[in-house]
Amino acid sequence: MDKNFRNRNLYFRFFASHSIASSWVGRLAAQNKAQAASLYLFSYYFGGSIVGTASGTFYSNFGWIGIVIMIAVLSTISLLISIRLGTISSRIIKLLKIQ
Repeated sequence: MDKNFRNRNLYFRFFASHSIASSWVGRLAAQNKAQAASLYLFSYYFGGSIVGTASGTFYSNFGWIGIVIMIAVLSTISLLISIRLGTISSRIIKLLKIQ
């Protein structure tokens, strides 16, 4: 498969997921939608700058294996947070249906 096609596909998936997540913030916020969107964008760019800086440090000290380990750890943390948030949101939905 063409390397440029794979890169474009990766970029498309990244920006599509970012757009979807950004739209969810507005839809899920019951009030203060602008503040919720602002907090999401701040976290997005702040996290990107921290991870970007850290990846340079990991690469300098450990090479590509450091980058792979860093990405694996960050992906695992993201998965655990997603599972936890899904559990919390399902509990809230059940509580709202009961009341």
